[in-house]
Amino acid sequence: MIRMATFISLKVLDIPRYQRLDMSSTVTYPEKQKYFIYGDSTRTIMSHVMSKLPDFQHTVTLSGRPHSLTETMLELGVMAEVEGVESPLKGEMVDGEIIQPLQKKLL
Repeated sequence: MIRMATFISLKVLDIPRYQRLDMSSTVTYPEKQKYFIYGDSTRTIMSHVMSKLPDFQHTVTLSGRPHSLTETMLELGVMAEVEGVESPLKGEMVDGEIIQPLQKKLL
């Protein structure tokens, strides 16, 4: 069998934020889920901020810029709590899978 090298090009779309996940036993889930919102004049992206394990990571595209964010704030990125997405993750699992708070609101 002859193996041929395959070259694949890729374009990095975003590196929105990096924060080391604190693995110490003193870390607790936040009372309200935290999100990082960023983007530009053509798109607004919201990414969940992980706090401890188990946790989840998801990124969604919003239909527009929240009215309270200026375009400069959006370009720099801001931390936010989404109204109504308040319950901590603890105990929110179905068949061993974490139910994401945004998904739970749609169920």
